[in-house]
Amino acid sequence: MREKRQSSGRTETVKGGREIKKKYFLVFEGSKTEEIYFQAIEDHYGRSGKNMIMELVMLIRHNSEEGFSNPKKMVEMILRSLKEHKEKNYSYRSVIDWISGYINENNIINNKKEKVIAQELEEICRRDHKKKPEDSIDEKELQNVINELLKTYFKEISEKIGQQFRDSVAMKNLVADIIAQNELTYYEDLDQIVMIVDRDKHSFLQNQYDEVKKACEDNGFRLCVTNPCFEFWLFLHFKARFDKKKMLKNEVDSSGDTYCYNKLREVFAGYTKSSFKPDRLMKNVPNAIKRAEEYTTDLIKLKKEIGSNVGELLKEMGITSQ
Repeated sequence: MREKRQSSGRTETVKGGREIKKKYFLVFEGSKTEEIYFQAIEDHYGRSGKNMIMELVMLIRHNSEEGFSNPKKMVEMILRSLKEHKEKNYSYRSVIDWISGYINENNIINNKKEKVIAQELEEICRRDHKKKPEDSIDEKELQNVINELLKTYFKEISEKIGQQFRDSVAMKNLVADIIAQNELTYYEDLDQIVMIVDRDKHSFLQNQYDEVKKACEDNGFRLCVTNPCFEFWLFLHFKARFDKKKMLKNEVDSSGDTYCYNKLREVFAGYTKSSFKPDRLMKNVPNAIKRAEEYTTDLIKLKKEIGSNVGELLKEMGITSQ
């Protein structure tokens, strides 16, 4: 995992003395809806200075972590990433993810997918370095390993790109950029990891719910659950009626859409899971927090009852209900 964007530094505020802002590192079960929403929260309430006392940092998955959407897998992914950064000892799999992600995002090789780049780098590791993805790299070896992987990769893939980074300074800067992009600015004693998940009874089984809840408690993570799904939290931004039993079951219709999805689209025109304009939601966040209090916000009860504790997180961030 890595931060979606590199922070220029930790913000400090002064309220009768020096105060360092807490960072909330958000990990989403979904890949679009939650990210769009919390980016809008940061833009509307954070950057405009409306009482926010913290900063949001979104953690995104690497190529090899794309299938880790089940909450139990998410916990494992977070713990592994934090352990690597704390111990400064990284797996070849992580470094391959760093390099392939950087090459893809910066379009160094035109029209080549990140997954393909990762597969080609893995083959180089096995063939030339005799290393498996799970083998480790000490911090002292990190720059040299990345340098050698890049040199071999560019030489095999494109002579033109190889020439571009043939200069030692250019290659050194590239390696430094790749490492910097994947650094975590997380401080264990100050910041908090927050998992935003759905109480999807089909993919998030009851025994898994208990395991994930305990794992989060043991590691100091915050678990934010919406039952049946995050779209119910979005629905609470509007004053609208719904059938509680149908909402809790959240069955899929003949078109493949859930009850909650259809109810949300009735009040939120143009909404889709991967694309929507959140501005209309932002002015109603305090109302959503208040409406959520009409249902359960208790993490234990959310296992079986309709509700969401996302509003409790936002209140801690400094957003109050009306």
